[in-house]
Order: sequence, then C-alpha cells, then structure tokens
Amino acid sequence: MAKRIVYFNNKGGVGKTTLVYHTAWMLAELGYKVLVADFDPQTNLTAIFCHKPASKKFF
Repeated sequence: MAKRIVYFNNKGGVGKTTLVYHTAWMLAELGYKVLVADFDPQTNLTAIFCHKPASKKFF
C-alpha cells in the first residue's frame, strides 16, 4: 500500500507549498516514486514543478 503525506492548513502564507515541493524533491532524490497533487486554485506548486529543470525526476 502506498504511503501518504498530507499538508493542510487553512491559513495562507505558512509555507505549505514550499514544504510540499522540498519534501517531494528530497523523496525523489532518495529514489521514491512521488506523486504531488496541487488542489490550490493559485496553482503555485504546479508552476514550480513545470519551470524547474529538476521536475523531470517527477514525471
């Protein structure tokens, strides 16, 4: 069974997007398969993954 990590907080500006990005990046560096779902209407996390060269590890 797959393990899940979920970050949730109603308040904005607490670093959720940054934390998710860096956690996913580090897990991928360690050889884990990583799936990140961006449900935020601002889609900042999607933008980070689409514009970084390291994002190739996640696809």
